[in-house]
Amino acid sequence: MTEFIEPASVWPGLEVAIEGTNLSPEDIDARHMVELVEAAISALEAIAKDRGNKSVGLRLIGVHKGSAAYDLRVPDPACVPVIEELARHVEKRGAESSPGVRRAIERLHRAGKGAGSVRLRVYDSKGVARSKPLYVAAPLNVVYAPFDTTTEVYGRVVAVAAGKGDRLSVKLRLDDGGTAEFEADNEVAAIAGRLFLRTVRAEVDYEVTDGETASEIRALQPFDPAPDDEILGAFDEAQAQLAKDGFRPRASDWLKELDE
Repeated sequence: MTEFIEPASVWPGLEVAIEGTNLSPEDIDARHMVELVEAAISALEAIAKDRGNKSVGLRLIGVHKGSAAYDLRVPDPACVPVIEELARHVEKRGAESSPGVRRAIERLHRAGKGAGSVRLRVYDSKGVARSKPLYVAAPLNVVYAPFDTTTEVYGRVVAVAAGKGDRLSVKLRLDDGGTAEFEADNEVAAIAGRLFLRTVRAEVDYEVTDGETASEIRALQPFDPAPDDEILGAFDEAQAQLAKDGFRPRASDWLKELDE
């Protein structure tokens, strides 16, 4: 029996084009064409990553006359939601997009390189094109609402210095690696000074705005984890109590129990 193979022209996908006056594919340098196609693929991959989807395996199946237009299709109908979501993000100019998708849309917009506007046309699951093309504009400038979050950090005080205005700053060498500098008022800075080179537990407020993080120490106190010799002492006490009760554990018994 002969297996029917669906023609690529009915696959879902998108057409990405540079639209300009009297512009045709022959007017576009090959490197410029590759950058345009790669920008479109990167935008789809950014959306697929946000959705937790696999990457979209586009194929170039045609080049259209009348503009520098490249027909990109994918044989997997499951990729349709990713393609449609790209259209939605372009329509909204990235207003509700993640930073990664916004960067991808900006890159796709810049792929016109002064030759013309970047145009998209989406093909649905049956390979039918949307009647209305989309023009890729630069993403809108989004002003993020600030929000506060509080957490605890552990580290060693390594510096207390003058900060902005009458504020001071405290630098900690963090237990989980690296250093961090935090704003502090006079009271917290004075405590930090008395705990110089000591390990502390700090309650820290983070104010997150537009991807930048300003942080401040609200409270600070010494943190002295139990030394190893205290733990060994506790083991000795437990062993003495077992011996007092008439049970003498052997190392071989402990190893046997661990193996089991």
